[in-house]
Amino acid sequence: MNVERNTDWIWDWSSRPDQAPPKDWKFKHPKRKTYSIRHAKVGKNSLFSKEVLYTLFLTNFISLLLGTGVGSV
Repeated sequence: MNVERNTDWIWDWSSRPDQAPPKDWKFKHPKRKTYSIRHAKVGKNSLFSKEVLYTLFLTNFISLLLGTGVGSV
């Protein structure tokens, strides 16, 4: 069976100028909500509030005392 294959339609189809988007069309990525450490909260307090920093310092100091106490025994 002799079938003539004409591939000119592929070249015509792939080179059509109307396949390009309009010139005034620009894709805009949706804005993501970014995470900001300045606006982070620990419970009801800000991450860098006095209460949170005092608690962090106190627990760090207690951990240091316990570590040196266990390390010296």
